[in-house]
Amino acid sequence: MSAGARAALEALARRLGPEHPAWLVGGAVRDALSGGGAGDLDIAVPTGAVALARDLANSLGAAFHLLSEPHGTARLAGGAGHAWQGPQVDIADFRSGDLAGDLGGRDFTVNALAVAVEQLVADGEADVEDPTGGLRDLQARIVRSCAPRSLEDDPSACSAPRGSRPAGWSSIRRSRTPRPAPRPASLRPPPSAPGTRSSESSPAPRRRPACACSTAGARSKFSCPSAPR
Repeated sequence: MSAGARAALEALARRLGPEHPAWLVGGAVRDALSGGGAGDLDIAVPTGAVALARDLANSLGAAFHLLSEPHGTARLAGGAGHAWQGPQVDIADFRSGDLAGDLGGRDFTVNALAVAVEQLVADGEADVEDPTGGLRDLQARIVRSCAPRSLEDDPSACSAPRGSRPAGWSSIRRSRTPRPAPRPASLRPPPSAPGTRSSESSPAPRRRPACACSTAGARSKFSCPSAPR
């Protein structure tokens, strides 16, 4: 994980504290586990995303952009004239009443993954929340919608689906069948899975992922060796 991403997550954890949870979600988790490293960050919070993004932008010296007042989404970014030169950070309110509902309302299962910011910053690893089976689809390189109407219901979806080719994937398979929610104990994603070869494409050079996923008991762990401890 880049120094800029770590700095943003540390600042967010300090601003919120353990009493106010936030989750790193979506493409940042997906791409980190695919070996591409976390680039731009997507953060989900139960409520108050716009005010949080404004405070965080002021703290980091970043530009603040209101994306959608009705959906509670805002962005902080760097660039010319701003002290912040780290990644773009989007912060959004839950799309539903809880984290599972928020993740289940996303477009694809591989984008419906989340790790707790406070736990990741404090320990360098965090439990992976995976209510739609995205880890198994990531292992199999399958792009599968979370639900039959995922693309219509996702307020951030566009005509060219985001995440149709995650970082590090030389080929993909698409499935029109939504993934049923898995039992937690059934998650067994080997850390090396995103680097496996595809029979439909030339082999890609293997590289050690910046972050990895391992299984301990009935829980899957997201870990970033370079994250602060």
